[in-house]
Amino acid sequence: MRLLSPIGPIVWTRQTAPTSQIRRTPAQDSWLMNEPRDVASARASAPLHRRRYVIAFAAPIVAVGGVALAAGWVTISAGTTVGELLVAGGTLALAWFTYDLGRAARAEGDAVGSQVELERERREQEAQPWVVPAPGPSWTWKSGEGQYTTDAWRKLLPVKNVGPGAALNGAGALNWGSPSGVRAEMLPTSIGPGDREDLRVSWASAPQEDWRRVEGTLEYDDVIRRRWQTRFVIEERESVRCVQVEQVVDISKPWRAVAGPDATATRR
Repeated sequence: MRLLSPIGPIVWTRQTAPTSQIRRTPAQDSWLMNEPRDVASARASAPLHRRRYVIAFAAPIVAVGGVALAAGWVTISAGTTVGELLVAGGTLALAWFTYDLGRAARAEGDAVGSQVELERERREQEAQPWVVPAPGPSWTWKSGEGQYTTDAWRKLLPVKNVGPGAALNGAGALNWGSPSGVRAEMLPTSIGPGDREDLRVSWASAPQEDWRRVEGTLEYDDVIRRRWQTRFVIEERESVRCVQVEQVVDISKPWRAVAGPDATATRR
């Protein structure tokens, strides 16, 4: 814009502040950092604001109709006035919008409930431990090698937690079944995510010599107080021991299988 003055033209320009000098409030920074907003919440809350405006518009209509009814200004028929019609129409509009507002509120509540359920599932998945036998060749081969040599493998069972959550109070047992009925317990310990550990086998007598088929279980807790069990089988073939994991079971009541042939997606 140019202005004339006794000392000559004055040029007035509007300057925009540099981007670095523009200050945002903490609320605006928070909005930018958290974009995009949750779509379900935004869709559920938007109708509430629109309905509030409609109700605010309908309320004066009812008030005007009430005044006209009281005054009896205009008569449409012998017993009907414009005021009565306005009051009736406004009352119906308010009733419908009130119902619609309640429906929108229920939809918003359902969206919040879905978010809570998703958060619960995420928390459960992050806390899931998976402890499985994980012996290497030094444990499986003949009489053992390295730290498992001279039959030390009979006293230790290598395991690994392959899950994202910590396994607490992990212990187990080896069962030979009939006819011997021998059962050997493994002493408890805790295993972090991705960690390996040697569970010590506690023998009441001399270690068992027959390893043609041994059924084993590992039991452990997670950080949200669920109890898990891994079921496996050890078979010895030509002096080589093979370990096969059969099932991982959530033994919290009611229990469910989460890995193996009987695995289920939801708790029964």
